[in-house]
Amino acid sequence: MKRLFVSVFTLFIVFSLFAKNDEEKYDSDFYKPKISDYMGHNWFITLNGGGNVYLGQNNKSMDFADRIGWTGNIAFGKWVVPWLGVRLEIDAWKLKGASSLKSGKYVIGEKAGYYKQQWYAGSPHVDAMFNMGSLFGGYSPKRIYEPVIYAGVGFITDKNFDNISQSTHFGLINKFCLSYHWDLNLNAQFVWMNNDFDGKTGSRGDIIGGVTLGLTYKFKKQGYASYANETSNTFKPVEKVIVEKTDSTELISLQEQLDALNSENSKLRNKVNTLNTRIETLKKMSDTKDSKDSSVKFYPYNVVVGSFEDKEKALTLQTNLEKEGYKPIIAQNEKGMYRVIIAGYNSGRLAYDMCKELRSKYPKRFGDVWILINK
Repeated sequence: MKRLFVSVFTLFIVFSLFAKNDEEKYDSDFYKPKISDYMGHNWFITLNGGGNVYLGQNNKSMDFADRIGWTGNIAFGKWVVPWLGVRLEIDAWKLKGASSLKSGKYVIGEKAGYYKQQWYAGSPHVDAMFNMGSLFGGYSPKRIYEPVIYAGVGFITDKNFDNISQSTHFGLINKFCLSYHWDLNLNAQFVWMNNDFDGKTGSRGDIIGGVTLGLTYKFKKQGYASYANETSNTFKPVEKVIVEKTDSTELISLQEQLDALNSENSKLRNKVNTLNTRIETLKKMSDTKDSKDSSVKFYPYNVVVGSFEDKEKALTLQTNLEKEGYKPIIAQNEKGMYRVIIAGYNSGRLAYDMCKELRSKYPKRFGDVWILINK
C-alpha cells in the first residue's frame, strides 16, 4: 500500500509540472527577479479538510475503507518571493490502525482476526513552499493553476501528549486561483514519524498519507516589485500607471487621482508659458523707442509687413520675425500707428523685389505688404 501511495504521489507531481496554464506574460519584467514589496504584503491563511490513511505495521490486516479517518488543518504564512513561501501549519487527525494484541495501545474492539485501533493526533510544523509555476515559468498574477511542493519539520502527538514523535512533512498543493483574494487547494500530504507511534514497534517509520480540499484567503496587499527597480537609485519622471484588473478599488482610486494631477499640471504649464511670453513682450515695450529716436535707422524705401494701433501686437510680430532670422524694426508715425518694417533699401527696385518675394512666399501672411517711402 505504501508503494501505491508513493506511485500516486509521483504521478501527481509529474502531472502538475506539465499541466498547461491559462496565463499571460503581462509586462516586460515577466522574467526579472521579484521581491515582496513590503513586510505586510503577500500574507495568507489556509483551511483544509479531507481524509487520511495510517500506514503502520499491521495495515494489511484491515480493509482499505476501514482505515480511512478524517484530516483537518489550518495554516498561516507568507510568500517571500513568487516561488518561495513559508508557513506555520497545525494538523489534526482521526487515525485508524490494526493491532495483533487485545491489550495494544489505542485498541477499541476486535474484527476478523485483528484488533481495531483508533486515536486522535495533532502536529504543528513549519514548512518551506516552492511554487513550481513561478520557479520555472516566471511570475504571473494571471496564472490560474500552479503546483506547489512543500517540505517541513515539526512534532506529532496524541491528544493526551503521552506519545510524542518528531515528524517530517512533505506533499503537493495544487493551487487554483479563484479571484484576487481566494485560491482553491487540492492537496496530497504525507507525514513520516517514528515507527512506534501506533504503539507497535517495527524496523521502519510510520506514514500518514492524506488528501484534502480547502481554501486560501490572501490578505489585501498582494504583489511583488522588480528587484532591479527596488535597488536602483535612478530618478525617473512620474508616468501613467497601468492598473491591472483586480478587485482592489484602492488602485483604481489612486489612478484617477494621478490622472487629475497630470491634467492640472498640464494646465499650469500652459499658464506659465503664456505668462513668460507676456513678460517678454512687456519688457520689449518698455525698452523699445519710437521712430523719433535718432538711434533707429531708416532707409528711403522700407518694406512694411504690419501696421498696428496696439504697440503690443507690433512687438509680438517683431519677436516672431526675429525668431525666423529677420531683423525688423518698429516705427511710429505722427498718428500713433506702429509699423513693423522687415527690411529697408536705398533702391526702390530692391524694395519692390522684396515685397514680391514675401507675397509669393507668404501669400496669406504678407499678402498686404507695402513700401514706406522716407524722403
